[in-house]
Amino acid sequence: MNIIHQMSSIRARSLLVLAAALIGLLAATIPAATANAAVTASDPEGAAGCTAAHGPGNWNNHCVRVNGAGLNVESIEGWIDSKGVPGYPVTVCNVKIEVWGTELGGYPYSNSFQHNTCALGHLGAKFTVNKQFQPGSQVCSKAIWEGKQPQPACVQIRY
Repeated sequence: MNIIHQMSSIRARSLLVLAAALIGLLAATIPAATANAAVTASDPEGAAGCTAAHGPGNWNNHCVRVNGAGLNVESIEGWIDSKGVPGYPVTVCNVKIEVWGTELGGYPYSNSFQHNTCALGHLGAKFTVNKQFQPGSQVCSKAIWEGKQPQPACVQIRY
């Protein structure tokens, strides 16, 4: 009976090691978050970037998407994505989305939205802007979850 118990314990530890190795392998195959995109006159779809963030899951990113072309910013979207393991979203609740940038002429732009609800996998906001932004400036977003403020995700405005 003692030998059977030892074999079961060894098998359980081996399975845990295998599971940890698989999770590590999956994490290594996920592309690194990036936030170095740019809105250019030749990109009519705009640009997006993401960076790591605090959140309820094991893999959390907050992102920004600037819709427009060149100096014209039609809208700015900010959101948080959260997964327990790759491909498996978790519930995200009570996130504050903040966006900001510099309008043409050096005028500051900012907006925010506080979610008091929950969603599966991601939660965000879209802000209608319809203004021109300063060339070379950045439009940024951050998703504040449980008071934790990550580094911003930004895209650069280029003409």
